[in-house]
Amino acid sequence: LGRYRRDADPIVSAKGIMWGAVQQIDKQTGFCFTAGQDGRKVFLEPIDSGKQQFYLRIGNDGTKDDVVWRQLPGLEKAEVIRAKYSVTHKKVESGQLQETCESVFAEGLFFAGQIGGAKDYVASASQGIVAGKSASQKVSRET
Repeated sequence: LGRYRRDADPIVSAKGIMWGAVQQIDKQTGFCFTAGQDGRKVFLEPIDSGKQQFYLRIGNDGTKDDVVWRQLPGLEKAEVIRAKYSVTHKKVESGQLQETCESVFAEGLFFAGQIGGAKDYVASASQGIVAGKSASQKVSRET
Protein backbone atom coordinates (compact mmCIF):
# COMPACT_ATOMS: atom_id res chain seq x y z
CA LEU A 1 0.00 0.00 0.00
CA GLY A 2 1.10 3.54 -0.71
CA ARG A 3 0.35 6.66 1.30
CA TYR A 4 -1.02 10.12 0.62
CA ARG A 5 -1.53 13.20 2.76
CA ARG A 6 -4.41 15.62 2.88
CA ASP A 7 -5.09 18.66 5.00
CA ALA A 8 -7.99 18.50 7.44
CA ASP A 9 -10.08 21.61 7.93
CA PRO A 10 -9.97 23.49 11.23
CA ILE A 11 -12.92 23.35 13.65
CA VAL A 12 -14.25 26.44 15.41
CA SER A 13 -16.76 26.98 18.20
CA ALA A 14 -20.05 28.72 17.47
CA LYS A 15 -19.42 31.00 20.46
CA GLY A 16 -16.84 33.21 18.76
CA ILE A 17 -18.61 33.56 15.41
CA MET A 18 -20.26 36.92 14.76
CA TRP A 19 -23.43 35.61 13.13
CA GLY A 20 -24.61 38.98 11.80
CA ALA A 21 -21.75 38.93 9.29
CA VAL A 22 -22.30 35.35 8.14
CA GLN A 23 -24.67 34.41 5.31
CA GLN A 24 -27.08 31.53 5.88
CA ILE A 25 -27.43 28.94 3.12
CA ASP A 26 -29.67 26.38 4.79
CA LYS A 27 -31.43 27.15 8.10
CA GLN A 28 -32.35 23.52 8.69
CA THR A 29 -28.77 22.21 8.48
CA GLY A 30 -27.03 25.37 9.72
CA PHE A 31 -24.71 25.41 6.69
CA CYS A 32 -23.50 28.95 5.98
CA PHE A 33 -20.57 30.95 4.62
CA THR A 34 -18.70 34.20 4.86
CA ALA A 35 -16.80 35.99 2.12
CA GLY A 36 -14.12 38.65 1.93
CA GLN A 37 -14.11 41.63 -0.41
CA ASP A 38 -11.87 39.66 -2.77
CA GLY A 39 -14.64 37.03 -3.14
CA ARG A 40 -12.83 34.40 -1.09
CA LYS A 41 -15.38 32.21 0.69
CA VAL A 42 -15.17 30.04 3.76
CA PHE A 43 -18.07 27.66 4.33
CA LEU A 44 -19.11 26.78 7.86
CA GLU A 45 -20.42 23.23 8.11
CA PRO A 46 -21.95 22.18 11.45
CA ILE A 47 -20.41 19.08 12.99
CA ASP A 48 -23.07 18.40 15.59
CA SER A 49 -26.86 18.67 15.62
CA GLY A 50 -26.68 21.43 18.24
CA LYS A 51 -24.64 23.55 15.83
CA GLN A 52 -22.00 24.32 18.46
CA GLN A 53 -18.97 23.32 16.37
CA PHE A 54 -18.25 24.02 12.72
CA TYR A 55 -15.75 22.80 10.16
CA LEU A 56 -14.26 25.67 8.20
CA ARG A 57 -14.50 24.30 4.67
CA ILE A 58 -11.79 26.15 2.89
CA GLY A 59 -10.46 25.90 -0.66
CA ASN A 60 -6.86 25.23 -1.58
CA ASP A 61 -6.01 28.90 -2.00
CA GLY A 62 -4.05 29.40 1.20
CA THR A 63 -7.03 30.35 3.39
CA LYS A 64 -6.25 27.54 5.83
CA ASP A 65 -3.76 29.92 7.32
CA ASP A 66 -5.39 31.36 10.48
CA VAL A 67 -4.23 34.86 9.62
CA VAL A 68 -6.15 34.81 6.33
CA TRP A 69 -9.49 33.28 7.37
CA ARG A 70 -9.61 35.36 10.55
CA GLN A 71 -9.83 38.45 8.33
CA LEU A 72 -13.17 37.31 6.89
CA PRO A 73 -16.39 38.87 8.24
CA GLY A 74 -17.76 37.02 11.26
CA LEU A 75 -14.65 34.93 11.91
CA GLU A 76 -12.38 37.58 13.43
CA LYS A 77 -12.95 36.26 16.97
CA ALA A 78 -13.70 32.64 16.17
CA GLU A 79 -12.48 30.24 18.85
CA VAL A 80 -10.41 27.43 17.37
CA ILE A 81 -11.25 24.02 18.82
CA ARG A 82 -8.93 22.08 16.53
CA ALA A 83 -6.42 23.74 14.26
CA LYS A 84 -5.70 22.53 10.76
CA TYR A 85 -3.57 19.42 10.50
CA SER A 86 -2.50 16.84 7.96
CA VAL A 87 -3.81 13.29 7.76
CA THR A 88 -1.89 10.46 6.14
CA HIS A 89 -3.96 7.71 4.53
CA LYS A 90 -2.98 4.37 3.09
CA LYS A 91 -4.00 3.78 -0.49
CA VAL A 92 -3.77 1.08 -3.10
CA GLU A 93 -1.29 2.06 -5.80
CA SER A 94 -2.83 2.87 -9.19
CA GLY A 95 -1.55 -0.25 -10.95
CA GLN A 96 -3.01 -2.53 -8.30
CA LEU A 97 -6.68 -1.92 -9.15
CA GLN A 98 -8.63 -2.98 -12.21
CA GLU A 99 -11.21 -0.61 -13.75
CA THR A 100 -13.83 -2.53 -11.76
CA CYS A 101 -12.05 -1.49 -8.51
CA GLU A 102 -11.10 -5.15 -7.96
CA SER A 103 -7.62 -5.82 -6.67
CA VAL A 104 -5.11 -7.34 -9.09
CA PHE A 105 -3.41 -9.16 -6.20
CA ALA A 106 -6.46 -10.72 -4.49
CA GLU A 107 -9.40 -11.87 -6.61
CA GLY A 108 -12.76 -10.82 -5.19
CA LEU A 109 -11.30 -7.97 -3.11
CA PHE A 110 -12.70 -4.58 -4.12
CA PHE A 111 -11.55 -1.14 -2.95
CA ALA A 112 -13.27 2.24 -2.95
CA GLY A 113 -12.85 5.59 -1.24
CA GLN A 114 -9.66 6.91 0.31
CA ILE A 115 -7.86 3.57 0.10
CA GLY A 116 -8.69 3.53 -3.62
CA GLY A 117 -7.04 6.93 -4.01
CA ALA A 118 -10.21 9.09 -3.95
CA LYS A 119 -9.52 12.58 -2.66
CA ASP A 120 -13.09 13.80 -2.03
CA TYR A 121 -16.66 12.66 -1.35
CA VAL A 122 -17.70 12.61 -4.99
CA ALA A 123 -14.77 10.44 -6.09
CA SER A 124 -15.33 8.13 -3.10
CA ALA A 125 -19.01 7.76 -3.92
CA SER A 126 -18.26 7.10 -7.59
CA GLN A 127 -15.71 4.44 -6.71
CA GLY A 128 -18.16 2.88 -4.26
CA ILE A 129 -20.80 2.59 -6.97
CA VAL A 130 -18.34 1.01 -9.41
CA ALA A 131 -16.92 -1.36 -6.77
CA GLY A 132 -20.37 -2.38 -5.51
CA LYS A 133 -21.76 -2.97 -8.98
CA SER A 134 -18.65 -4.91 -10.00
CA ALA A 135 -18.74 -7.07 -6.88
CA SER A 136 -22.44 -7.77 -7.40
CA GLN A 137 -21.84 -8.78 -11.02
CA LYS A 138 -18.94 -11.02 -9.99
CA VAL A 139 -21.03 -12.80 -7.34
CA SER A 140 -23.95 -13.17 -9.78
CA ARG A 141 -21.69 -14.85 -12.35
CA GLU A 142 -20.28 -17.22 -9.73
CA THR A 143 -23.63 -18.39 -8.34
